[in-house]
Amino acid sequence: MCSTVISLIGHQNVGKSTLFNKLTNSNDALTANFPGLTRDRRYSNIEIKKKSFTIIDTGGICYTSKSENIQKKIIYQSIIAIKESDIVLCILDAQTGIIKDDYEIIELIRNKNKYFIVIVNKIDGINLNYLNEFYSLKVNKIIFISAINNIGIKYLIKNILKLKNKINKNYNNIINKNYINKKNKNIYIKISIIGMPNSGKSTLLNCFFKKNRTIVSKEPFTTRDSIYVPLKFKNKNYLFIDTAGIRKKNKIKLIEEKFSVDQTINSIKDSNIVLLIIDANKGLSNQDIILCHIIINKGKSLIIIINKWDLISIYKKKIIKSFLKKNLYIFNFFRIHFISALYNKKISNIFNSINEAYSNSKNNINTSLITNIMKEAIKKHKPPLVGKKKINFKYSHMIENNPFILKIYGKRVSLIPNFYKRYLINYFHKSLKIIGTPINIQFQEIFNKNKRIKIYNNF
Repeated sequence: MCSTVISLIGHQNVGKSTLFNKLTNSNDALTANFPGLTRDRRYSNIEIKKKSFTIIDTGGICYTSKSENIQKKIIYQSIIAIKESDIVLCILDAQTGIIKDDYEIIELIRNKNKYFIVIVNKIDGINLNYLNEFYSLKVNKIIFISAINNIGIKYLIKNILKLKNKINKNYNNIINKNYINKKNKNIYIKISIIGMPNSGKSTLLNCFFKKNRTIVSKEPFTTRDSIYVPLKFKNKNYLFIDTAGIRKKNKIKLIEEKFSVDQTINSIKDSNIVLLIIDANKGLSNQDIILCHIIINKGKSLIIIINKWDLISIYKKKIIKSFLKKNLYIFNFFRIHFISALYNKKISNIFNSINEAYSNSKNNINTSLITNIMKEAIKKHKPPLVGKKKINFKYSHMIENNPFILKIYGKRVSLIPNFYKRYLINYFHKSLKIIGTPINIQFQEIFNKNKRIKIYNNF
């Protein structure tokens, strides 16, 4: 079934993301009562009366913005969305009336020769006589709605269906997050790209795609929403998730940044693999270490990317490598890539690590092998005594992969100290040769011969 592509275009804070969520029946786009929250293009597939559509949400266009560099890039992304579209929905704000940007935006759409509908949003509580000014725009179709209160949405959809019937062309489906349903979700390896602001996340993503797929700027916190972008590379399908930069809590002051942090955490949960981008100039921060632990605690595969490697001295490179090797045991089982995303240096090998981590996370290992490895670990390094009593391990088996979870049964396992837990994890990693994905262990206490058990630890 061919998909008709619809883009939502308009100036800041007119309700594009609210309409996007209404049409797609989702909360994928961030919405709030302040301008500039969406900046990149966001895609979603929907079906209306057995007809397929792809909806594109875009950033707010503001020709008079003080952030000229960012606005030029938002306009560029919007132009791409218009070019990809069959139908353009131009959103205006009934509360503010017509502004200069509206004329510019309508002219921009007209020049692309696309079917378009002007939509006046936020009509709640407004006298209809005050809406007459919008007819001065001299456009073929104006529809008045309230996206947040579902007013006029059915009439809008009816007109969209009419336009679809007029369009005679071959459509190319655009695959995105919502296209990955229960039937085919495992075909795509989902990879989120996270890190501190301005570490090079969007630059790396554009490097993968060999074009400006997301907005890149030296200004921190340019990406505010999580952007889902599909890619096919060497006959394998990937879905990359570009996220907003995460800073320390005491530095998160903007409301929209708090929205984005939540989106980033959700993106980690939604991923198979996480690429953690670290700025080589700034070195490894406490915040980076915290992000590592968040990723591992979520059971997600991890690949560490040290970006801007070309900008630092040989001495500083040695310090960073030494620190990673000696001080952080968790990095021993995850691939580390030293790259320059800006100059496309040492990028291609990242895909090898992605495939390796994903393959390891999907492994199924039989119970006898896991139990034997557990016994070998105990033989080489016995667990400490608890008072005068021993901790007795009985057997172990795998209960889940992706995330990779083992379960160990025994007596007094609830008393195992943290250092011995880490030892067991490290031993399993080395013995099973698992790189790129964390191993989590659950301990279950065996009370008596009736095999009553109780879960004590998850980590």
